[in-house]
Amino acid sequence: MIATSRFVRGSLHRLRGIASVAASGTPPFIPAIPETVQAYGHTWQDVYHWIQSKPREVQRILREEAEHFRHVAHCHDMSSIAAISSQFRAEIQNLLPYQTESVGEVFGGWEFVSEQSREHPMPIYYRRCHLPPSAPREQQVEKKEILLDINKLSELYGENISIGQIKLSKCGNLVACTIAQNGTDDLYSVLVRDVKSGNIYEQPALKGVVSIEWDGDNETLLATQPDELGRPARVVSTSINKNISSSSEINRGKRQEQPPPPPESKLRVLYEERDPRFFLELQRTKDWKYLMINSNSKTSSEVHILPTTWQHRRRELEREE
Repeated sequence: MIATSRFVRGSLHRLRGIASVAASGTPPFIPAIPETVQAYGHTWQDVYHWIQSKPREVQRILREEAEHFRHVAHCHDMSSIAAISSQFRAEIQNLLPYQTESVGEVFGGWEFVSEQSREHPMPIYYRRCHLPPSAPREQQVEKKEILLDINKLSELYGENISIGQIKLSKCGNLVACTIAQNGTDDLYSVLVRDVKSGNIYEQPALKGVVSIEWDGDNETLLATQPDELGRPARVVSTSINKNISSSSEINRGKRQEQPPPPPESKLRVLYEERDPRFFLELQRTKDWKYLMINSNSKTSSEVHILPTTWQHRRRELEREE
């Protein structure tokens, strides 16, 4: 018992020294602390079970691993690696067909399609009016309406962006997407694009989200936010903000300093899952009558149904953060 206690204290002491170790170029130390775990009639030793109870230490280790990589990249001229990566990307693009188009999905009189080409290697999502083959020839003129151009976003946020989800509002004029700027984050920020004007608005109230969904009023976004261990643990809602970035700034490749979000952008907590075994996800029905909060574990799941008229019963369902 005394030996184990000394081992734990020694491990935590080394954990506190990660910053100085990483700065010297040594990989960060991740302590392995033996702990007996029992579940479903089985018993075993888990040396990383401590992770569940020490989220701040876990986040610290992740930050120090990132710092260590930056240190290694600085010591080993990464510009040559970046050049090789760019060359490899160009070779892959040259192997692709000149232009590819996905199989269209028809819904509500529209056909939704994505397109990529050598000139625009990232997807362009658009829609076009869906007409039956029997329609008059003069009506069958193809007119594309761009919903979201990932190439334009890469000009503003960098070529290593990662797009998580893309959601179209009920009115069909607003597109919301989740975006990570370094291409590896599990947590995303949110952008909203006005299809008619082309303006793009950042949503500063929705930082570090996992999934998103529109409410039926075309003004409210719902999102899942993670806890300290990255588990999507609560559902929040906020009114969309239309006072940030515009398409003209994107065309110039510039980003303006972000003003503070307006008062109406406050987050409202609708639901919180306190059981660490369950992960939250948002969906809605195709008829826009219901929102669904899915709570999933490794062995079971449950669904909470929320009418899109929940706004009329707001005080019963939410609390101000």
